[in-house]
Amino acid sequence: MATICGYSTTLLGKVALFITNLSAIIFAVVMTFSLSVHNHGYIIFSRLCSGISTGICFCVGPLYLGEISPRSLRGGIIMMYQLFYLFGFLVAQILCLQEVLGTGKGFPILIKLFGVMPFLQLPLLPFLPESPRYLLIQKRDEESSRKALKKLRNRNDVEDEIEELHQEDVAEKSEKNMKPLKLLYAKKLRRQVIAIIVLKVGQQFDGISVAYSYAERNLRNINMGIYSSRFATIASTTFLCMSMVFGIFITDYKGRRFSLLIGFGVSGFICVLLTVAMELQSVISDMGYFSIILICIFLFAHGIGPGPLPSVLVVELFLQSSRSSAIVIAQFLHWVLSFLVGLIFLYIEIHIGPYSLIFFCPFGFAIFVYIFKFIPETRNRTFVEIRGKVNTRNPRRVHFKMPSPK
Repeated sequence: MATICGYSTTLLGKVALFITNLSAIIFAVVMTFSLSVHNHGYIIFSRLCSGISTGICFCVGPLYLGEISPRSLRGGIIMMYQLFYLFGFLVAQILCLQEVLGTGKGFPILIKLFGVMPFLQLPLLPFLPESPRYLLIQKRDEESSRKALKKLRNRNDVEDEIEELHQEDVAEKSEKNMKPLKLLYAKKLRRQVIAIIVLKVGQQFDGISVAYSYAERNLRNINMGIYSSRFATIASTTFLCMSMVFGIFITDYKGRRFSLLIGFGVSGFICVLLTVAMELQSVISDMGYFSIILICIFLFAHGIGPGPLPSVLVVELFLQSSRSSAIVIAQFLHWVLSFLVGLIFLYIEIHIGPYSLIFFCPFGFAIFVYIFKFIPETRNRTFVEIRGKVNTRNPRRVHFKMPSPK
């Protein structure tokens, strides 16, 4: 349901931002009434509203930021969306502590806080400019697109970007009305679809959920106690935010491929080392400290590459008319794979215990090889240039010349 609503709103331009905030406010109101309406059906309905709101938010935010950003800063700006989402998650973790609002009396206040930020954002949305790409390519309104670009770039000469939009419009003529199912079967875009599937699998199967789980256990193993170990997830999220800030700076400086290769390569290698460290904790008491260091390195690698960059590449690998459908597919994969990882990890841990990370290790190395061979560098390139770069990455054919008969 969330991805369907996300798809319907990504075709509405800036109106989708209003729908995002309104859905979040409605969700907060519905959840508030669920405290007094003790009915299972109503609680399920409130969770459905939550899914709709989240689905719209995850689809619309990166899409809008990717369309209005200058190409020299596009990666960092899209990653800022991921950073503030993670920061909101961190604030929620802190507020859910028993010492703050994580009690029966504090829970109603916690639910009402969900609607505060959307309520504050709603009156500010009219001041945001519409997406120039949406105006020119989808609405055929070049003059409004030019005005929006002047406002976004704070300069009058934007003809170079207007020409870029015209080139994109011409390049994507065969991709008009590209709905998600049609996109999955489009031979011309098969490489891009495979790329986002691989990156989304890597985002969930690099072992990040296991690292979060092991962070709390390691604090218990070094005699920090249950009270202190409750803050392990908060510390992990804080470190992940810090690493993502660093990733924002290097993604438009070193490039997407560099960050992804470092992220997946390091995470795969750390999975092996962390497995060994967890196994040796029963023999070497101080190995728990070494495990915490390895988890921090893993979180850093995830924060600069596998965590935020798949959303950036989903925006960059597709042109205007197919981009919204690509984001819907990517977010659908995100939530399905997140659910599967949660289930798989429980069964894996029962059977192989501390060797659970070994299951995720091959995914990191395999995706490292895929990125090295098939994912082009998209830094500081127009969407049309990126499309050309993807289409020209054909495997080389080796021709053998038969010797001429004597």
